[in-house]
Amino acid sequence: MELSGTLSVRGGGKMAHLQLDTPRRSYWIDNPEAFGLQQMQNRRVVVKARLIQKAIGPGFPAKIEVLSLIEAL
Repeated sequence: MELSGTLSVRGGGKMAHLQLDTPRRSYWIDNPEAFGLQQMQNRRVVVKARLIQKAIGPGFPAKIEVLSLIEAL
């Protein structure tokens, strides 16, 4: 699937994770080191991703694996 949104870090300490916030949902990025995503915090990106796990509920967004970075704005 192709997703467009803003990258942000959520949580603190050991629980910190990179997240893609889209207008409709948030996605936990399972491979933040791929394509230099960790260094693109607070930037808008378009990525091609694969769903790993569906959202469980509030505070537990769906997990994705980023397959390619299409555009960084």
